Amino acid sequence: MSCGRIDSAPGKRPGPIKVCYVIDSLSGGGAETQLAVLVKNIDRDRITPTVCCLTALEPVSRPAEEMQAPITFFQMDNLFTGTGLREWLRFTRFLRQNQFDVVHTYLFTADIAGLLGSFFARTGIRISSRRDLGFWRKPHHRWFYRYILNPITHHFIPNAAETAKQLIAGEKVLAARITTIVNGIDTGKFNSATGDSHAKDRVQLPKGAYPVLGIVASLTAVKGHRHLLEAMRTVLMRYPGALLLIIGSGSLKENLRMYAAELGIASAVKFLGYQSGVHRIYPQLDLLVSASLSEATSNTILEGMACELPVVATRVGANPQLITSGENGYLCEPGSSASLAEQLLVALDDLGDGKNVGPAARLTVTRNYSIPGLVLKTTGLYERLVGARVACE
Repeated sequence: MSCGRIDSAPGKRPGPIKVCYVIDSLSGGGAETQLAVLVKNIDRDRITPTVCCLTALEPVSRPAEEMQAPITFFQMDNLFTGTGLREWLRFTRFLRQNQFDVVHTYLFTADIAGLLGSFFARTGIRISSRRDLGFWRKPHHRWFYRYILNPITHHFIPNAAETAKQLIAGEKVLAARITTIVNGIDTGKFNSATGDSHAKDRVQLPKGAYPVLGIVASLTAVKGHRHLLEAMRTVLMRYPGALLLIIGSGSLKENLRMYAAELGIASAVKFLGYQSGVHRIYPQLDLLVSASLSEATSNTILEGMACELPVVATRVGANPQLITSGENGYLCEPGSSASLAEQLLVALDDLGDGKNVGPAARLTVTRNYSIPGLVLKTTGLYERLVGARVACE
């Protein structure tokens, strides 16, 4: 075994592995939710988790509050300021003092701060989670990853096969340094009956609203809300009582409100903002929509499928591997309001004809996207990488 590598046979290390998780924010996005699920459920006899959050001013989401792990906050909203630099130096000292075995980063600021901090602190095996297809990256981001961050990263964890392919083809990362681990969903929390016993937390719907469609996504351009609004106008021609619930917050809220009014469908669209108890809203929906232009593996789609909802999603990222159109969901072309409208109508007509793909959707999630699977694969990877390093010492 070559001790210049850490992806070979395991050695043995006494005691639990100390893992420092580094993330930009704990305010409730998809990456934050998956980190919270992992930390909450990881075996404390094998792993000792610590969480570092690089945004000190935002409220912590409910899943993050339930992690049952120490959280240390650093004010690194902007690394390239005096405050950001001072906080990064404090963070680097924190890593050096605690001598973590693994430093595992989530999202872009965490990649910069965590990977470079661990490198200069000379502590920990450095692991970067990759949870999107890089739609937001500009040329300087791609350069920085490929030539600065990737060379000092020991291992990568994408949550979709498409993301792994991009790492290999676009960033020239060796396949041996990549382990794909898909998201894990709490199928006890996300199920078709969840909303029944929490009536006070449910959304008040207009009398006679049918069908009720929902989208759960940040209000940003990449999530495709404008295409959905355009498709909704077509849906209303066949289903005049249809209602669209838009769940999520973001910079495009007023823009989307104005666009709904411009399309003449404002009365059929309800903006609910961010909802911490979204699992209680899913059972009120007849159909869930994901109109994203770019996606790796979507928590929202998995949650909806676990709730036995028909899901109409764009053909991007892991969606074609997750959904077989007409069997456990429906796929449309990204960026096309016509394709989206067509599949929405197919799904709604199927429901009206008594065809429900929901049970098959839930079965897909329970078989392939479990929390125990997420935890076991991640724990096993830590033990393999740390064991290989110990064997080299």
